[in-house]
Formats: sequence, structure tokens, C-alpha cells
Amino acid sequence: MEDLRMAVVRRLTLALVAGVLLSARLGAQNPVPPTGTVTGRVLDAGSQQPVADVNVIVEGTRRGAVSGPDGTFTIGGVPSGSQTVRARRIGFGAPVQVVIVPNGGSV
Repeated sequence: MEDLRMAVVRRLTLALVAGVLLSARLGAQNPVPPTGTVTGRVLDAGSQQPVADVNVIVEGTRRGAVSGPDGTFTIGGVPSGSQTVRARRIGFGAPVQVVIVPNGGSV
């Protein structure tokens, strides 16, 4: 009877230790950084007409988009805070705009 009780105590102790170790490991995972969305419209500086097929990127990240026929673009998953956005297309300059991306919001 005593051996049975010791076996149960050992199993419960082992389960408790395993649970603590697993929960500590799960708690150590990196949290998802806060992000937001950058939206806009690319216009020709002279004519103010929309410009399609412009590569718009957030510098220092792998986030970007290509403007549509109406010049609009949306880039999701952009780290919140101050970000530098650059627009590039052959035959045009490469203007830069610094924006403040709100956590969970859009700019």
C-alpha cells in the first residue's frame, strides 16, 4: 500500500515539474510586436494624376506594396512608431515620407 502511494506521489510530482517547465518555456516566447497599416495614394507631383505600379516600401523592413491603377496602396503589418516610406518607379524620383504608425491603427 505504501509503495502504491509513493508511486502516485512520484507521478504527480513528475507531472507538476513537467507542467512548470512547459509553462515557463511558453512564457519565454517573444511577444508579437505592435503593428499598424500605412495607406496612401501616389500622385504625379506636376499633374496631380494618380501613378500606377509604384513600388512603395517601408525602409528597414520587408513590408511593401505596389500602387494600383488609381495610385492607392495599403501596407499591413508595419511596426508601430516612426517609419520611413519610399516610393519608386522608373522615370520618377524616389520621394521619402516619414510617418508615425499607430499601434493597431492606420496612417
